[in-house]
Amino acid sequence: LPELGATFGNPLPNNPSPPILAYKGRKGCRQFKEVILSQTRVINFVEKDTAEMFPKWEFDVEDTLAENIIKLMFVKKPWKWTMDCWEVTGTWVNTKPAVVSPAKKKHIDASINVLRKRYDAYPQHFRSERICFLDHLFAQQWIFNFKDFKESKPNHNGLGRRLSGGAWNYYADTIPSFCQSNKVWGTDIDDIYAPVNFADSHWIAMWISIPKRHIVVFDCICSSISPEELDVVMEPFLYMVPICLLSALPQTKYVPNTAWSHSHMRD
Repeated sequence: LPELGATFGNPLPNNPSPPILAYKGRKGCRQFKEVILSQTRVINFVEKDTAEMFPKWEFDVEDTLAENIIKLMFVKKPWKWTMDCWEVTGTWVNTKPAVVSPAKKKHIDASINVLRKRYDAYPQHFRSERICFLDHLFAQQWIFNFKDFKESKPNHNGLGRRLSGGAWNYYADTIPSFCQSNKVWGTDIDDIYAPVNFADSHWIAMWISIPKRHIVVFDCICSSISPEELDVVMEPFLYMVPICLLSALPQTKYVPNTAWSHSHMRD
């Protein structure tokens, strides 16, 4: 639409450059980058080394997959994936197109570890310093052990039910072992972020807000899980997270008889 492009778009004051949309045919395509740059002003720019953005501490646990992602994102020279970049764990045959392989889960955790490493170095760059990022095993274990939790009998205080193995380690953020923060849920942590795998075929992201007693699910393919199925997936966390909090902090306000809720954010 040359006429529309020539009509809309205003250059900066005292700048003879044409509007960004004011172009016709191939001439505009060739000059598009030049026009954008002419109307862009950089106030301040500081180039940082990758080692400074993602520093390595003395007792850091190594994660090769996370390091590979950082290299792909920030290394100046072109860096290509090779078979040596990933640990060989055997042959996996995909008989179901949608099935999530163990390698895929490792890649998910590697992406989480990039966030954990960045948060460990620069927590002020995030929306809050009272957050934590968990691996895929957190949701996997809690969903798997929810049956035992429901079958166990509570005591007179509503506590004493059987939580998932490793629950207290996640609660104190001693696992995952990569970039441990040792921050405690409800005391140092308000928001928990974790990936959740549904039916070994679809990934969703979960944001557990402790102060709001609410879980937000982020889903980029809304047709992959129905509202009824999502209710089942979220049930372990709606019940087990408040029990875990109260068992560890009896004085906490997150009482088990207060209903937690969840919502589904669909793109």
